[in-house]
Amino acid sequence: MLLYHKGVSHAQLIEKEKLMFVVKSCDVDYKKPARFEDELKIYTSIEEVCGASLKLKQLVVRGTELLVQASISLVCVTLEGKPTRLPSFVAIAFR
Repeated sequence: MLLYHKGVSHAQLIEKEKLMFVVKSCDVDYKKPARFEDELKIYTSIEEVCGASLKLKQLVVRGTELLVQASISLVCVTLEGKPTRLPSFVAIAFR
């Protein structure tokens, strides 16, 4: 959803630019369990924008309880899987 909130459609990125985002790494710290039917909120913030990658921080909360904290690194790649620089309109949207 972060892409959509920043005005970037992943489907259009694939179709028009022949690019996509893939997860390079994910460091997850599970602090407390969630259960079925819990109402959870997920907050995502952009930590860093580099040439071909984005570093994100995600928090999963239930009410005021922090359940999960994650650091995620995404890389922009061609449809063949080759890393490539973020298109300028994407880099600008995330700065």
